[in-house]
Amino acid sequence: MSFSILSFLNENDTRAKVPWEEKKYTEGETIVVEGTQGMEVFFIISGTVDILASITVAKEQQKDKGIARLSANEFFGELSIFDNNTRSATAVATSDCAIAVIDGSALLSYMDSNPEKGYQVLYYFLHQITQRMRSNNIRANTIMEFYLQEQGT
Repeated sequence: MSFSILSFLNENDTRAKVPWEEKKYTEGETIVVEGTQGMEVFFIISGTVDILASITVAKEQQKDKGIARLSANEFFGELSIFDNNTRSATAVATSDCAIAVIDGSALLSYMDSNPEKGYQVLYYFLHQITQRMRSNNIRANTIMEFYLQEQGT
């Protein structure tokens, strides 16, 4: 299935119902902060973005632990439109970036009223989320192997 988010967003019907704007971010600039509310979805037009999470080790909070590095044609921020929860990670530009900032509520509304297009968007999201889950499973297994080796199990 060949689907382009930018083409979809620029279609006349979509553009009228799903507001979005292109924003520029410079290297090192924070785009999204973990724990904040937001319904925007971010699509990377160009550049790279690190997704970082806070973790606690020995009762001391440490930030900036990398989860992923995303690049052109990838998205982030989609979880909040599906579960209406706070942001689960921080996103920081690792190079100068152009990002399409999409109104998530309007996107969901559009998808509901246009099921064929909505399916294409969901399929696109699901495809990328599935790739991330596979990658995270490999990481989790590696961490568990190290832990079990350390425990002598």
